[in-house]
Amino acid sequence: MPQMFPMNWLLMFLIFVTMYLLMTLFINYNYTHSPMTTQSMLSKTKLNWKW
Repeated sequence: MPQMFPMNWLLMFLIFVTMYLLMTLFINYNYTHSPMTTQSMLSKTKLNWKW
């Protein structure tokens, strides 16, 4: 029984990492492929740099 716990934890960790990577890829894809969001992000960064 004790051997099962590390494997379960590792599996959970791997699932979490894969989900996180998928989310980041999806968000990056949306930002790069939609001009409105990219423009808003650029304007936000410019405003931040001004301040």
